[in-house]
Amino acid sequence: MSQRAVPALIATISILFLVLIAGIVMLLRSPEKRLASDRRQNANDILYSQVDGLPGAVASLEAPIKKEGSLDNLLHYLEKDPGRREFARNADQRRAEKYLAGYQEDIDAYGQSVMTADDPLWAPAFIGTVRHLFDSLRDDVMTLSGVPPYLSEFSTGTPPQSQDSVILMVQKALEGFAQRWIPQGELVGSYVLNKKLLREYLLGNRRFMNAMTAQDQAWAQLEAALYNLVRVPNWQRALALDANLGRDWEELIVMVEAADIYRRQADLLALIPGEERFQAYAVEPGIRWVPSFSYYKNIPEVSGQTQDTPPNIFFAKVNLGYTYRDGDTQTWLNRRKEWLTDYFAMFFSKASIRDFSPLSQGERRDAEWRTSILKAEAIHGINMRIIADYPFTKKRDGVKDVAFVRVNIIENP
Repeated sequence: MSQRAVPALIATISILFLVLIAGIVMLLRSPEKRLASDRRQNANDILYSQVDGLPGAVASLEAPIKKEGSLDNLLHYLEKDPGRREFARNADQRRAEKYLAGYQEDIDAYGQSVMTADDPLWAPAFIGTVRHLFDSLRDDVMTLSGVPPYLSEFSTGTPPQSQDSVILMVQKALEGFAQRWIPQGELVGSYVLNKKLLREYLLGNRRFMNAMTAQDQAWAQLEAALYNLVRVPNWQRALALDANLGRDWEELIVMVEAADIYRRQADLLALIPGEERFQAYAVEPGIRWVPSFSYYKNIPEVSGQTQDTPPNIFFAKVNLGYTYRDGDTQTWLNRRKEWLTDYFAMFFSKASIRDFSPLSQGERRDAEWRTSILKAEAIHGINMRIIADYPFTKKRDGVKDVAFVRVNIIENP
């Protein structure tokens, strides 16, 4: 064989080898496998799209705070001198006219209804406008929270709930994902939805974990912004003029905190079908998202009597959760051990045995919401003390959870 023939032979063998590899790849990449791969990609596109997926839930939580969102509009109006009819800058006045357009009659009516003879002349227009902007914020946030309307006690009526809550948005996104997702190695025609495989995939998927962490941060940002209102001077003026406004603002914060607590125990895979071994309890795999918290555990056990008639005796131990590495909140709690002990002794003395009594399966959802609200009320009283000392930020956002480690109530015979 000549020296020139050797390179040609090697080239021919190489080409044949590449053709063989391509043929094997085509065989492995059958139409069925291509369809499964396309379905996997489509499932991920749905889950991580801004409209239908997890980022959409985050965007909804951030919407009230973003430019021209309902909370941003309220904060913008609170920058105005309440004694002036208009903003000093024309650009600010044009913006205010835009978000107040069509509501002047309602603003005037509410302002006149709460005005007293001792209030300044600018008070009706100021408090009426603040109330209108707060109600817009309340309606937006309550829709996002998903709290059952009959569990809230706002002075101006029940907020509408015509849209999906963030909790339901996430569950629907995962439902749409599950309907299309195919595990590696499975084919469209033979795969049957398997919640265990789905759960393992999601919890091992960095993109999913990052999206859920972003949602944690969005909830915290919304709660922090609501608390920080108390540090705005004109908001304090509004609270002094309208006691109902202050009560509703605190109710709103409690509802948002309760929704944040509730979502951590809500099954993210709740809308995905699965078999139940027992009628009363769903035992198929699910996902309950629990962020990383640090816990303050130095509050001693408290005891006393409940508000029941006749009163019952309680013994209770609680721990307080705060954002991991939130050193300021940790320091604040460490310096107030005695105050926290007295606080929870008083908190449980105002509770009833019904607050800690198990309910039937049919009442489970309401029971979980009521427990979340009870925890949120406990957290709120502490956070109101913290916010008086410093504003909440991304790295400092107060108490986020309370663990009822042990609650024993001895009924009065």
